[in-house]
Amino acid sequence: MYAKRNKNPVRYQTHRSKSTRKQQRDKKRPQHSPKKSPFMHEISSDIDAPCILVPAPTTQTELCSALRYLIQSTEPPIPLPRLIATHTRYPTLQTPESYNILLAHASRVAPIPYSAQIISQLRASGVIWTENTEQFAVRAHIQSGKWEEAIQLAEKLWVDGATSRTPLDIFAELLHFVLTKRATVEDIASMADRCWKLFPTGASVDVINRSPRIAYNIVRLLSNTGRHEHALQLVMKLLESLSSSTPSNLRYCRAILCHIIRPPRGRPSAYRFKERRRLFESLLQHNPSLGLTPDPGLTCALLQNLRKRRKRGSAAFHTLLELRAKYGPQVEDSTVRRTIARYAIEEENVDLARNMFERERLARLENNKEPRPILSKPEAPWMGQEDTQSHLEYLRNKGSENRKSTVTARSLRRKELRLGRRERVHPENLLVAEKREKQWESMYPGRKRHVIRRGVLFTNGTDNKKKDT
Repeated sequence: MYAKRNKNPVRYQTHRSKSTRKQQRDKKRPQHSPKKSPFMHEISSDIDAPCILVPAPTTQTELCSALRYLIQSTEPPIPLPRLIATHTRYPTLQTPESYNILLAHASRVAPIPYSAQIISQLRASGVIWTENTEQFAVRAHIQSGKWEEAIQLAEKLWVDGATSRTPLDIFAELLHFVLTKRATVEDIASMADRCWKLFPTGASVDVINRSPRIAYNIVRLLSNTGRHEHALQLVMKLLESLSSSTPSNLRYCRAILCHIIRPPRGRPSAYRFKERRRLFESLLQHNPSLGLTPDPGLTCALLQNLRKRRKRGSAAFHTLLELRAKYGPQVEDSTVRRTIARYAIEEENVDLARNMFERERLARLENNKEPRPILSKPEAPWMGQEDTQSHLEYLRNKGSENRKSTVTARSLRRKELRLGRRERVHPENLLVAEKREKQWESMYPGRKRHVIRRGVLFTNGTDNKKKDT
C-alpha cells in the first residue's frame, strides 16, 4: 500500500503546481467589469410584446436614446415589431425624431410591411412632420413598392403649382423605381411623365455623393429609352448639385457624361458633330468649381459621333490633337488610338492608320520604361505581402488590349493588300533577317525556315514600284 501510494509523486506534484500557478495568475489579472448600459431591458417570448425598460424613459431624448440603444447595442438584434410596440408604449414622448429612427431602421431591415404600420401610427399621433420625416415617409413607400402612394405623397408635400421642392435624391429614387419597373412601355412612359413633374426647380442636395449608382443608372436608362432632353436636364442639375470634387465624383461624372455625348443606339448620325462638340465643352464647364476634364472614355464617346461621316479618320485625329493640347495627354489611350485607326482603315487612309499604330507602339514603350520598385534582395515573384494578380485580371488588363490591337492590325494589312500597298520594310530589318537566316542554316543545315523577299513595295504616292534594297 505504501508503494502504491507513492508510485508517481512527481507527476502529482507537477500537476498540482501548474493548477496553482494558473489560479494565482488569474487572481493577479485585473477583472474588467462589463460596460454599464444606459437602460436595462427585459424581453418576453412574445415577438409583439414591448421591451420593459428599467428605468423607464421620462423625456423625449431618453426615448430616442433607448430606441438607438435597442437597435445598435443588443445581441441578438431585437425584432422590428417589438421596437414598434416599445415606441407605442410611450405615446406622450413620441417626436418626429423617434419616428425617424424607426422609419430609417425599417427601411434597412424590413420595409414591407412595417413602414406602412409606422406611417399610419405617425399620422394618427398628430406629430408634426419635419423635412426628414417627409423624406423617410416617401422613401418608405418607394422601398415597399407602392409607387402610387409615394408619388401622391410627394405631390402633396413638395409640389406647389409650377414650383417643385422635391429633394433631388428622392426624385432620383422615384424615377429609378419607375424606369426599372416591370410594366409595359406605355405604362412606364406615362409614369415617367408624371414623375418628371416632380423635377426640382430650386437648389437641391448632392445625389452623386449619396447614391452615385442610382444617378448613373437613371441617365443611362433615360438615354437608352430615347428621353435625351430629360437626360440632359437631369445631368445639368446633377452637376449643379455637386458641392465638392473628389476622384469618385469626377469618375462618376465622366461616366454619366458618356451617355449624353455618345450617339443614340443605331443612330450614329443623329446629331451633327459640331453640336456634340459644343455640348461636350459646355458640360465640362457647367460647374467650373469641379475642374472636370475628359478622360479617354469620354473622348471615345465624342469620337463615336463621327462613325458615319466622310473623312472621319482625319476629323477624329484633329479632334484628338485639339483635346490633347487643351486638356493634356490623359485624354488619349489605346482605345482612342484604336478607334482612330479603325476610322482611317475604313476610309482607306493607310498612312494615318500607320501613324496611330506607331503612336501605340511608342506609348507601350513609355509604359514599359516606368520605374519599378527595386527589391532589396532577389526573391521569387510570389514572395512578399502583395497579392499576385489573378489570371482573369491579367487577361482583362493585357489580353483584351493585345487582342483588339491585333484585330485592328490585321484589318490594316488586309486593306493594304486590297489596295496593292505593303508596309515599308526598313533595310536594317532585312539585315537582321539575313543574319538570323544564316544562324539558322548553321545550326540546322538543310532545314528551310523562311524566304527573305528582296523586293519591297514602297508607298510613294500612287505608283508603287519594286526596288531592290
